[in-house]
Amino acid sequence: MEATRLAPFAGRAAGKLSGGMKQKLSLCCALVHSPDLLILDEPTNHLDIETIAWLETYLVNYSGALIIVSHDRYFLDKVATITLDLTKHSLDRYVGNYSRFVELKEQKLATEAKNYEKQQKEIAALEDFVNRNLVRASTTKRAQSRRKQLEKMERLDKPEAGKKAANMTFQSEKTSGNVVLTVENAAIGYDGEILSEPINLDLCKMNAVAIVGPNGIGKSTFIKSIVDQIPFIKGEKRFGANVEVGYYDQ
Repeated sequence: MEATRLAPFAGRAAGKLSGGMKQKLSLCCALVHSPDLLILDEPTNHLDIETIAWLETYLVNYSGALIIVSHDRYFLDKVATITLDLTKHSLDRYVGNYSRFVELKEQKLATEAKNYEKQQKEIAALEDFVNRNLVRASTTKRAQSRRKQLEKMERLDKPEAGKKAANMTFQSEKTSGNVVLTVENAAIGYDGEILSEPINLDLCKMNAVAIVGPNGIGKSTFIKSIVDQIPFIKGEKRFGANVEVGYYDQ
């Protein structure tokens, strides 16, 4: 692990680190011994963009074996060479990264759907023959043979359809004005220790703003200050007319 990656931890108690800094520290501990098998469970959670980019490069060149659980498809595309798909009934192996896995699984589901439909038609035809001919003396033996064929047949499970994205619509009881949030000359931090200043923001309706920066700079602190969980050290924020605030913690 590069010295520059470890420098932010010097002289600081682990309990006082931010979520992202704690994740970096845990990552350092996992990587420092270069194990033969490295298991990473959601390794990109809480990491800043720079560290994720560094981690991608590090893992691509890692000499040991990797098992990675992640919801970050872009990270998996960079790092993974084999994708294991865990379902209710099996653990299926696909050669390639996440994007390749998506393509191969779509092909697999399409083939399974065709085979299932083909078998269902065959079952229906056999059942129809049995029902029509079992009681006829001239065709009873053939009907009994078809019934035994049905009994021995290994039934295919109906393949699960591809997972579709959720489609939800939320509406506010009131319509806000164009200006949603204003932050003026704010300083954020804890116990009088400023992490970042000055912060000025004008947010209007229909804007989508991403807050990026290195771990420990105060991104989550800024959000918590906006929703009044942590007070601003300096400055103020104002919501626009009829603004309703929803907050989802990381």
